[in-house]
Amino acid sequence: IALSENSSVKVADKEIERAGYARKGAYSALFPSVDGSAAFQRTIKKQVMYMDFDMGSIMGGTGAEAGGGAAMPSTSDGFEVGRWNTWSAGVTAAMPLVNAQLWKSLRISDQDVELAVEKARSSRLETVNQVKQAYFTCLLAKDAFNVYKSMYENALENLQQTQRKYNAQKASELDLTRAKATVANAIPNVLSASVAPASVASVES
Repeated sequence: IALSENSSVKVADKEIERAGYARKGAYSALFPSVDGSAAFQRTIKKQVMYMDFDMGSIMGGTGAEAGGGAAMPSTSDGFEVGRWNTWSAGVTAAMPLVNAQLWKSLRISDQDVELAVEKARSSRLETVNQVKQAYFTCLLAKDAFNVYKSMYENALENLQQTQRKYNAQKASELDLTRAKATVANAIPNVLSASVAPASVASVES
């Protein structure tokens, strides 16, 4: 019950779990990484380019005169350039080959896990030791109470016998006073030891 309910043991177990996740995070830096990106652009209104010369004169007259087709647009109005839609995509792959700092971090992570395991084992051993000490303390308190109680009963019986001898004039008043003092000295020990059974009862419950 102590090992399953002790807060120190629970914290130590969680510390092992935390160190394990930290080590996994450190090892993940050794894996190759692949990044991808994509972009799309939509032109709301194209740019208009203007030229300070007549396209018809360069082409040897107007378009209608040269080919009999549609006339070339006038440069005074300008003409649109660019595309309505533009797409772009890219992929990047990387893998660490030489990284001394990362290798050192991995060794430190392994040592952190080992340290957490040792701390958890120490917490368990300490908890077991504390429970054993408490148990033996209870046993000692029981025995001490029985001993003090036995001493008190023996002193009380001795006082009664001394009282009868004193009444029969076979014991002096000094013996009677000494017997009463022995009983009085035994009472505090019994009272102080009587606290132990209550503690033992709470532990056993």
